[in-house]
Amino acid sequence: MKRVFLIVLLASLAVYSCNSDNQKKNPPVADAKIKSVAAPQDAVTTKTEELKKSTPVGLDQLSSWLPGELNGIKRSNLTMSSDMGYAVAHADYEKNNKTDIRVTVYDCSGETGANLYKTTYASKLKESQETEDSYTKTIDFMGGKAVEHHEKKNKVTTLTYMASNQILLVVSARNLDPETVREAAQKLGNKG
Repeated sequence: MKRVFLIVLLASLAVYSCNSDNQKKNPPVADAKIKSVAAPQDAVTTKTEELKKSTPVGLDQLSSWLPGELNGIKRSNLTMSSDMGYAVAHADYEKNNKTDIRVTVYDCSGETGANLYKTTYASKLKESQETEDSYTKTIDFMGGKAVEHHEKKNKVTTLTYMASNQILLVVSARNLDPETVREAAQKLGNKG
């Protein structure tokens, strides 16, 4: 598929370059399109390779991302595991039976963690969609990028972002607006 795309692209560029008027007006645009297609994938590949070589963090380090209280809500549950080939910690913050926040922290080091990074975060950076009921978009967040998903009808917001080079955080909340979820995530910080 890549070869077909490359052949079509090269043929288009050859035809395009034959027309001297177009060549004088727009040559940088074609170059910019080629670079923008390749650059994000190269960054993901580089980051994935870095993560594969990085040293795993311990469960104690992961649990430090999960404070005893978040947005005035006390932590009601904390679980940690490393059974899946990567370390993960969850904390629940229940305000009442309709409003809560769940924070999940993943260590993306090693082969399995790097694959988690690609599927849970990097692949979703390209997604952008909006319907009457929900949206998914990439936003600027704490000096990096985050994927924000909001279900309007169910009032569920999920924010996924990388912190501290190898830590992936997923903050999901019911009955809290997206801005409040972003504020809660900022309180978790970026310990890197």
